[in-house]
Amino acid sequence: MSKLQNSTFRFTGFHIRESHILFNGNEAEIQMEIKIIPTGIIYQSLNQFELLLDVYIKSKSGLFEATIKSNSFFDFDSDTSQELSPDNKFLTQNAPAIVFPYIRAYIGTLTAQSGVGVVLLPAMNLSSLADELQRNIRIE
Repeated sequence: MSKLQNSTFRFTGFHIRESHILFNGNEAEIQMEIKIIPTGIIYQSLNQFELLLDVYIKSKSGLFEATIKSNSFFDFDSDTSQELSPDNKFLTQNAPAIVFPYIRAYIGTLTAQSGVGVVLLPAMNLSSLADELQRNIRIE
C-alpha cells in the first residue's frame, strides 16, 4: 500500500476584505461584464503566498453592480521556497482557479439573501489572468 504525501503547497484560507452590491431594479436575466484584477505577495520568511483578487461586476443595463475584494492564503514547505517565484504556474494559474469558486458562492449567497434575485457568476477559465498576476506579484 502506498503512503499518501502531503502537498508542498496548501490553500489555507479565504476571506472577503470588502464588498459592495448595488441593485437599481430587478432583472430577469443579467448580462454581466466581469473584470478581475489579481495581485499577489510571496512572503519568503513565512513560507506563504497571499492572493488578492478584486472582482468588479456590472450588468450591461447598469441595474446591478458589485465589487468584491478578497484575500486568500497558501502555505508552502520551506524546501520549496526556492521554486516559488512570480513565474510559478501554480501561483499564476492554479491559485486563482482555486479561489474563484469561493467568490462565486459568496456573490450567489449574498444576492440570494437580498430578496432581489440570485446572481450566479459563470464558471470561468482564469488562465488568461496568469500574465497579469505574474506582473503583479511582489516578494517580501
